[in-house]
Amino acid sequence: MLEFIKGNLQSPTGNLIVFCNVNGFNPILPEGRYIVCHVVVSFVSAPANNFPVVVFPPASLIDGGDLQQVIDFHPYSDVVQLPDFELPGDVDEKEYMNKRLEEFNQSVIEYVELCRDGIQKNMKAPGVKKDMGLIPLSYLRPLAEKIPPVDEKQSIDLLEKCIKNEEDTPVQTIILHFEKNFPKYDIKNLERILGLPGSGAQLLPALYIKKFRAIFEEKYEEAADLQSRIIILERTLAGNKA
Repeated sequence: MLEFIKGNLQSPTGNLIVFCNVNGFNPILPEGRYIVCHVVVSFVSAPANNFPVVVFPPASLIDGGDLQQVIDFHPYSDVVQLPDFELPGDVDEKEYMNKRLEEFNQSVIEYVELCRDGIQKNMKAPGVKKDMGLIPLSYLRPLAEKIPPVDEKQSIDLLEKCIKNEEDTPVQTIILHFEKNFPKYDIKNLERILGLPGSGAQLLPALYIKKFRAIFEEKYEEAADLQSRIIILERTLAGNKA
């Protein structure tokens, strides 16, 4: 059974940060002390009992400060710690890696089941209509109607135009559109930095757009590199603000 370091087992958010300590050799980054992975479970089709999952490639972090920074950047995420990663001397490396991968996959399966149970309980709660989904339709419909049916790539293009003020659609509308249709993108983090003062802050939206395009094109190494650049820049801005 998964044990949450952060979050509520009875009401998971669908955004999961999984990490483990690394003792000895780190196959991702030699000097990294942690291996971290981001998992997103979509609730869009919850009324149909369907919960698609996106598992992003694992990343390595140098120290506890970096780990806490990642957790802080995902304030609504659940956090789970897996057993320490340590290559044993008497076991084949490939065999050990396969075992850890199986453990991770099982953790993801358990998390999806927790999400399923949590949503089903909420949908059966008094006063909650099953066909309402997770967000009141009375709130979403007026905003959603402002956006014509667009696919994932077109949505990213529209988001970029909104940020550059090249489109009349309000940014908040396209943000809601992403939350509803493409929850694998950390659109709330992008929303948080929009409008921040300073030249450094003005670079962040472009980096987010590049990261979203990399994710869409399944260029996960490029997306991870862009996320690292975003973290560094946001950390710098936070330090300057302090």
